[in-house]
Amino acid sequence: MAPFFGSFAVAGLMFARLCGVAACAAALIAGEARAQEPAAVARGARLAAEICAPCHDVGERGAGRGGAPEGKSRAGPSFREVAGAPGMNQRALAVFLRTPHASMPDIILAPDEIEALGAFIMSR
Repeated sequence: MAPFFGSFAVAGLMFARLCGVAACAAALIAGEARAQEPAAVARGARLAAEICAPCHDVGERGAGRGGAPEGKSRAGPSFREVAGAPGMNQRALAVFLRTPHASMPDIILAPDEIEALGAFIMSR
């Protein structure tokens, strides 16, 4: 009888893992959908203009380094370049914005600001 009950245990474990994977995927999808809310994008645009624009092209033009308006050079990539980077998503941006980088000023953002800025960047 042990193999019979053992196969149920294995099936139950596999089902639990599948449910866990499905829950994680649903959370990621919900996070991506929530991130694109117009209010979050608008708030992110304001933050980008105030905080990020000195070093990044945050506008629709997306010119990036060397192609900034009025011939000004930008230190960082355009937000369009950031959003289009392979593997880039809202979660990756959140991790990046919480991690200090030598090439960026030490800007501390609240979690809701990180979410809004990420939503704006991903909308580019």
